Amino acid sequence: MNDRLKLVFPWMESLPESARAQFVGDFLENWRGSLDVARMRRLSATVATWRGTARSYAGSQ
Repeated sequence: MNDRLKLVFPWMESLPESARAQFVGDFLENWRGSLDVARMRRLSATVATWRGTARSYAGSQ
């Protein structure tokens, strides 16, 4: 799953390995929840937050 998500979210490469695993867990949890209620807002917010985190890591290198 991690490799597939990297294709869609290439900014994941900027995250440390432990943070990538946490992102995958958060993504899957919110994705499943979003499917249950047919609302993607929470998943979108999760992705946006993690993308910002990745930018912070990229900027600090």
